[in-house]
Amino acid sequence: MKQTPLLAFESNAFPIEPGEDERTNPGVFGKALAIWLATELKLRGVPTRAVVAEDFGWCIEVDQRPHRLYVACANAPSSTTRWQVHAFADVGWLARVLRREPPAAPLANLFATLRRALDELPVAHGVREVS
Repeated sequence: MKQTPLLAFESNAFPIEPGEDERTNPGVFGKALAIWLATELKLRGVPTRAVVAEDFGWCIEVDQRPHRLYVACANAPSSTTRWQVHAFADVGWLARVLRREPPAAPLANLFATLRRALDELPVAHGVREVS
């Protein structure tokens, strides 16, 4: 798996739904952020599929071939106003066995689009890369 740096920011624009963390881990949120970001990516020409719950947060499936790209969204630990977003590529089991890495350009382009979307969101404060 190849991933981008983490983008961290603060915002109170993404409300937590009651019971939202029943589909992730306790205290892990980000559904509203993932839904907003999936819509924003589509508007910017990035084809997205579903928003799904994972134990680490909420994932946006990006319709990218031949490798699968995802955007992970979650709150920072013990916060409902600090958020973390990153993109990653999953090459699948056969590519891992054959040691094939996904090309860097699609992941870098997705990361740049994520960064622009968050930088342009008026209610996102302190957008920064975290290594």
